[in-house]
Amino acid sequence: MADIEDLERRLSAAMDRIGVALDAAPPGALVDAEMLALAHSERDAARVEAEAARAEADGALTEVEALKQALEAEAMAAAQLRARVDGLSETKDRQAARIAELERQTDAVEAARSADRAELDALIAALEPLVKEQRHA
Repeated sequence: MADIEDLERRLSAAMDRIGVALDAAPPGALVDAEMLALAHSERDAARVEAEAARAEADGALTEVEALKQALEAEAMAAAQLRARVDGLSETKDRQAARIAELERQTDAVEAARSADRAELDALIAALEPLVKEQRHA
């Protein structure tokens, strides 16, 4: 954008020089060919510089728009990733709670199994003498 401002200053300066040259000519005087050629040259140079400045400004605006769109796309992707991470965190929390519940159930089943095993051992111990007695009888 600084280049555009520089070109605008140069264009204004060229236009000022043309104005000064025309003001310096006496009223009604014929402008000589050299002065006229200089004025046309200054005008043409100013037009070329103005077109270059316009083209550069258009290019810069196009680039800015492309960068804005890229930034919006990145922001949208980041928001989607945040939502996905939040969803995964919720799933992880639910799974951790389910694992804890299953571990409690497993502990309860193991405790019941141990109690059943102890009861069976007690029954076997109580029946063993009777079975031995029955064999010897």
